[in-house]
Amino acid sequence: MHSSKIVGLGHHVPDTVITNEYLSNLMDTNNEWIIERTGINERRWIDPKVDTVANMAAKATRIALKNANAKFARRFREQTGTTPHQWLTHQRLFAAQRRLETTGESIDQIAEAVGMQTAATLRQHFSRALGTTPTAYRHRFGLRTEAD
Repeated sequence: MHSSKIVGLGHHVPDTVITNEYLSNLMDTNNEWIIERTGINERRWIDPKVDTVANMAAKATRIALKNANAKFARRFREQTGTTPHQWLTHQRLFAAQRRLETTGESIDQIAEAVGMQTAATLRQHFSRALGTTPTAYRHRFGLRTEAD
């Protein structure tokens, strides 16, 4: 069984200390690789009950994905001048505009079809981006029937 110390008001401090140097030898890699993928850039205590290999791997995966997402978002903005979320919202609004112009679908149906989930969400984004409501947009730009 692993020994540990109780420090202060019940703070558990394991006796085992892990360093990047130890990990480097164990994983046959270098400190920079470990720092980049895990975010661990200094000595830290390890608790064998909590810091299992699976937990540490999961943490490293989360950090790697976060770094990859940040890199993707940065490159996306460089190429398009906007964030991925803003771009996707605009694409959904364009799709909603086309449906409002060419179909008789309800606002709820259009919202769900373009990925806005609810009519309220579609109305909010539509008003913010276009300064009008989906219904007013349809009245102005929608299909004209013989009765009109």
